[in-house]
Amino acid sequence: MPKLIGLYRGSELEIVRIRAGDSDAFPKHTHDEYVISANLSGCESVWLDGRQFEVRPGEVTAYNPHALQASSYTCARAPVEFISLYLSEALVRGVAEEEGLLHGAHALEMQQPLQRDARLCQLIVEMEQLGRQGHDDALHALLHELVGRLLGGSRHEAAALPTLPGGRGLLLTDYLREHLSRPVSLDELASVGGISKFHLLRAFRAQTGLTPGKYHMQLRLLEAKRRLRAGQDIQDVVFDLGFYDQSHFSNAFRKCVGASPKRFARPTWPAVGLGG
Repeated sequence: MPKLIGLYRGSELEIVRIRAGDSDAFPKHTHDEYVISANLSGCESVWLDGRQFEVRPGEVTAYNPHALQASSYTCARAPVEFISLYLSEALVRGVAEEEGLLHGAHALEMQQPLQRDARLCQLIVEMEQLGRQGHDDALHALLHELVGRLLGGSRHEAAALPTLPGGRGLLLTDYLREHLSRPVSLDELASVGGISKFHLLRAFRAQTGLTPGKYHMQLRLLEAKRRLRAGQDIQDVVFDLGFYDQSHFSNAFRKCVGASPKRFARPTWPAVGLGG
């Protein structure tokens, strides 16, 4: 049987990573949820409600609740590996309603079980990574984009890059710059911007390339560098910029700068003299 090698579980969302070999297969079975999968390697042979097709790396399958399915696998140089999202009907309906995608009884029916959509595949991979890292808000922002792409068709393609209305992008980045002494929650930032946190996450990321949390962390680390250059004590920097403790600060600083705060503050390499 295929092996489960990774699992994230939320209240109405489950993400699993599966590895399978040539002799592995899933017999005919069904699920109560929508099942959206990204094939990462190898080939999957699918039987779905009487239809048969092959799924290759980079392709995505999307099955509706209660669909009858079966799979077998073919490995070339490496085992088959794929990520599957299990989304409850209530979760998909809620997201579709927020995205304005409810247009009659068939609005929540996914018509294309096999999709060659690089962005869909990327979304599934990123969602699994966010689930493993515990970034639930960012994960659910991507969920909105995923459901929009699956149910919205060309309408969602036109809105694939959401924007922050008016001057709110500048308002929000200025707010983050003015509050470097503590983390700023997504709910707080959404309230400042007067928009939903899901739209905020997607639009902010499209505009800056980072989530609001990661953008704010970069601002706080830049301020930490400025203070360390000026000779401020590391413990005072940790306290003034609202890090949990020195270990948390050091880990974040090292990832950003490539050196510990102590080494950055007091370089050990020889000074280079100028002139004769």
